[in-house]
Amino acid sequence: MKYHSNKQTLRIKALERRLTLSDVEVEQLSKDISKIFFREFDFEHLNIACFASIASKREVLTLPLIEVLYRENHVYLPVSDFINFNMDHYPYQPGDFLLENKYGIPEPVQREIHLEARYFDVAIIPIVEVDLSGNRIGYGKGFYDRFLSQCRPNTLKIGLHFFDPIEEIPKEKNDVPLDYLVTPKNCYDFKKINHPG
Repeated sequence: MKYHSNKQTLRIKALERRLTLSDVEVEQLSKDISKIFFREFDFEHLNIACFASIASKREVLTLPLIEVLYRENHVYLPVSDFINFNMDHYPYQPGDFLLENKYGIPEPVQREIHLEARYFDVAIIPIVEVDLSGNRIGYGKGFYDRFLSQCRPNTLKIGLHFFDPIEEIPKEKNDVPLDYLVTPKNCYDFKKINHPG
């Protein structure tokens, strides 16, 4: 219970800090993150899962990032099942209509065929908080832990975050750490920490 309590406290503080950002700051910091992202990664012909930003929660704006990724890759956005706490990913291309669910998450309206988790090469993940080992905190429902546990071990897990990592987050058995974190100023490589040798 102590770990859960600590993570919840970290989550609340991180969300409060993010909500202090203005719309102008969110837009500029998101652009900075995109610049670092494309400086570090050059993906082609890959299946990429990416989150669509929740505006009310001041998440990193991903649609401009997706527009560039889509030119050379297949991009998929998640649709969340809040009964079973699972996510299915559906194809997305710039201009497709997105409809916010009751939690404010933009989701694809066209849902003919979803791609199973094991076929993803890259997963781009929203971050509430993250530490120097790539351990992360989300919103507490476990959507991404379940999704990432179904991905291949070599699927690249990349977090996008406005802030630098904190020292340490309590790690639990089912937590899946990041391989990389992109912030407005840096790209952190956790692969050597999580996969030594």
